[in-house]
Amino acid sequence: MLSPLRYMLFCCCLLIGNFLNAQKITGTWEGYMNEEFIQINIEQKGNELCGYTYDYELRNRASHCRATFSGRYDPEEELFFISGNSFMENSGSHVSMRIILWYAKHDGRTILAGQVYTGGMPAYF
Repeated sequence: MLSPLRYMLFCCCLLIGNFLNAQKITGTWEGYMNEEFIQINIEQKGNELCGYTYDYELRNRASHCRATFSGRYDPEEELFFISGNSFMENSGSHVSMRIILWYAKHDGRTILAGQVYTGGMPAYF
């Protein structure tokens, strides 16, 4: 279950060189945010994003949700903005998320990093 606080999530998936250069994010990204596993399934067409997320509590896998989202890529800021649209499943008290993603270096590897919001959003979102 997410609280209204911001979380950092690091999706530890390596990027293919030409995939990174094109700033494409299409694919399935998996990682952990505090006490939850999250999977983000993204399709990018131009600067538009769509897809769905799946997450569950690590201590209680029965508490899970699957939600659709839409979003956009900002090429100037090199950020991906995702906003939840609706739940396809919600077995617990999960709430709609907004996520900002970016490419980062971690231990010499390129990863997808992000920040999750469940309450107020930064002004530029």
